[in-house]
Amino acid sequence: MGYLFAIGSAVLYGTMPFLAKEIFACGGTELTVVALRFLFAVPIVFLIVRIMKIPLKITSVEFGKLFLLAQGYVLTNILLCFSYNYISSGMATTIHFIYPALVFFIHVSILSEKFDRIKLICAVLGLAGVFCFYTPGEAASGVGMILAFCSAWTYAFYIIFDEKSGMALMNPYKLCFYISVICGLEASFFAVLRDEFVTKLPFKAWGFVIILALGVTVLAIVLAQESLKRIGAEKISFLSTFEPMTSLVLGIALMGETLNFRTVIGITCVLTSAVLIVMGKANGKRHEQAVGGKGGKS
Repeated sequence: MGYLFAIGSAVLYGTMPFLAKEIFACGGTELTVVALRFLFAVPIVFLIVRIMKIPLKITSVEFGKLFLLAQGYVLTNILLCFSYNYISSGMATTIHFIYPALVFFIHVSILSEKFDRIKLICAVLGLAGVFCFYTPGEAASGVGMILAFCSAWTYAFYIIFDEKSGMALMNPYKLCFYISVICGLEASFFAVLRDEFVTKLPFKAWGFVIILALGVTVLAIVLAQESLKRIGAEKISFLSTFEPMTSLVLGIALMGETLNFRTVIGITCVLTSAVLIVMGKANGKRHEQAVGGKGGKS
């Protein structure tokens, strides 16, 4: 189930560009979208927590960890938003999605975890797939590329710290509540500071904001947390490449974008990476069972 949760979370995140563009068309700004998706998520997840009778009490140590975790999450969103002012969203997404390779690199080189050849292949395939989704010839800016690159590092920090700090074991709705509160307040501060907090939006835009809050924030975070408990940060990061693929498929299906050979190659790379991850887990289980069986006979 961990793999399905990870893919489900990535697919939900992949709908964000489409929903955000609808809000932009109604007069919203990038920072408005970031702030409102978190602020609207707070009452939604609070209601869920109350219905499920989940205690919200936390210790000072847990708050410190949640605060650090939220910094990685909100900074990722803000850095990406700022990068869009300098480079296209396609280029920003391509640069941002080097983060699965960063997660793999950090696990092996800094956390001294065992090198896994299959994971390396998956990281390379993921990078290749996302690169194929980028349209060549788009204008580049050094500032925009640095911002997008920094967003990759902040998200790599978020997903690794989530796992290693023990926050992955916290009830996902409880974690989502605190992340939404912290991120919502910080994103609102930046939006007001830059005079980009737009609240005069038509009814249609508020509908998209609610969908963002419920699907792309609450449900996506909860699914990601559940998958993190089961399969770990590395495998989630590899499967996250379903996010740009979802955005691409929605663009083709709903916005009339064209499907070309590069796109097909990119989708093939992403799907192959996912299959290898799942097959690697299945082979690992069979190996453990075989070893256990031999041990039982001896």
